[in-house]
Amino acid sequence: MTGHRVKMKWGKETTYGTTASSIDKLFGPGTRISISRNNSMNYITGVGNRAFEDATAGAYQGKASVSFYLNAEYDEWLELLLGSVTKSGSGPYVYTYKYDATKRIPSFTIKYSKNNAVINPAKTNEIVVLNGCVINSGRISFENNGADTGLKVSLEIMYRSDSITTGEVTYTEPTGAVRTFACMQKPTGTPLAFCNRGEFSFSNNMQFIRGCSRFTEEFTPSRMDIGLSTQVWTIDTATLLAEMYGGAGTSPDKGGPSKIATMSIVSTNDGTTTALRKVEVNMSDLYMNNMDTTFDVSQPIYDNPRFTVKNVEIKVTNNTNRA
Repeated sequence: MTGHRVKMKWGKETTYGTTASSIDKLFGPGTRISISRNNSMNYITGVGNRAFEDATAGAYQGKASVSFYLNAEYDEWLELLLGSVTKSGSGPYVYTYKYDATKRIPSFTIKYSKNNAVINPAKTNEIVVLNGCVINSGRISFENNGADTGLKVSLEIMYRSDSITTGEVTYTEPTGAVRTFACMQKPTGTPLAFCNRGEFSFSNNMQFIRGCSRFTEEFTPSRMDIGLSTQVWTIDTATLLAEMYGGAGTSPDKGGPSKIATMSIVSTNDGTTTALRKVEVNMSDLYMNNMDTTFDVSQPIYDNPRFTVKNVEIKVTNNTNRA
């Protein structure tokens, strides 16, 4: 059996670890998922025997890796990453996702089914439910080189427990075009010249609390880590070095690099009014942490600067009116 026999959806939970009452949302086109389960077994050995004498199960650890293409029609998963969402506008609508200390990062349920019966009529279709899912970290990346130029998303998810029932998930294939050729923008709003590749990364550094059970009972995010890495053709090296050095930008300044007000990753279909589809990853208060330059006769010379980011908000424009 291959992955095309698997159908998957997700839904936001009201109570952590309790299956969501409605599981009807998609991550986006090109979704892939891999799941890892770990019983954290402890094998007890002692004198007199080379084999272990007993075994006990430790903390149950469930992990899922989900990847897909970022599509402005399927943006609700961003609330699971950042925690809050506000809506503005009216046809098109703008949904702004960002971290809000007054709001809890939601947990969610993933449900997927395996169509076993189509392979062997004697087998029953299975539904697997992953409860208590939370996004620990995520990445949004683009590479404008070759055919695969869409904004890609990779999520690392931790979950509390899983269960198996029979049946099949009702599935509707994602619609809408994948947005291509994203660009990196400077604080002035103009594109960063010759930026070939970029990756935004975000980590909630989740901490999980267990009581009298090997399953997690609660979770809480700890330090928020945000980063940005890019690949730029070296014709723009002078500008990048000025940001790296700080001060006058001609040599390292003893005070360190200057703060960069904003940088953005923008992808749009250039549509008008209700046809507009747009994704903006807007980062503010950035510092260049390091930069690598590689000289290789077989490829262009690229600078690879990496930034540490304090704040981020992600704006998605589409024509879907949600409450």
